[in-house]
Amino acid sequence: MNTPTKPHLGERLRRLAAGKGVRPKQLAADLGTSVQYVSKLYCGRRRFTPKVLDQIVVSLNVEHMAPVLHRQAAREYGFRIGE
Repeated sequence: MNTPTKPHLGERLRRLAAGKGVRPKQLAADLGTSVQYVSKLYCGRRRFTPKVLDQIVVSLNVEHMAPVLHRQAAREYGFRIGE
């Protein structure tokens, strides 16, 4: 039997944003970037940096989840928390 896999960081953030009613266009405006950039983050074609992840956490108002998201980013992208 196959066990379900955890969603990658981009998918997890896309779901959080959708749950809060935040569209990619709105998130892109909050980040000062393009919708294409946000879409690439969501689908995993673009790497998260600690700075971008922090900006998204603040924009989505999910500061309580920041440690979990940073640990996931550290596993997926190999950077240390606080870099």
